[in-house]
Amino acid sequence: KRLFELRNPKEPLGDLEYGGYHSFSFSMNQKPSIVDPREVIALDYDVHSNSDVVRQVIDEIVCVDESDYIGKAYLKEDFDYRLVAFFELKK
Repeated sequence: KRLFELRNPKEPLGDLEYGGYHSFSFSMNQKPSIVDPREVIALDYDVHSNSDVVRQVIDEIVCVDESDYIGKAYLKEDFDYRLVAFFELKK
């Protein structure tokens, strides 16, 4: 089952001059959550092509029904993680 649509990185995603959208590379694997033993899909942005700031981000997502996912974004800080955002993904 495909969770994400792969896009051409050269395809425009929005008007970047005024915010718009950005895309970043990530590695994806299933593992226990940062905060509890529940299994999550982890998106780790610690990839060479990303900036140092983006490389500190880890998203965790869980499926809530066949077309909806909810997630938490964490920022690595020293040897700990800080929750910085909640988000929703829909198919």
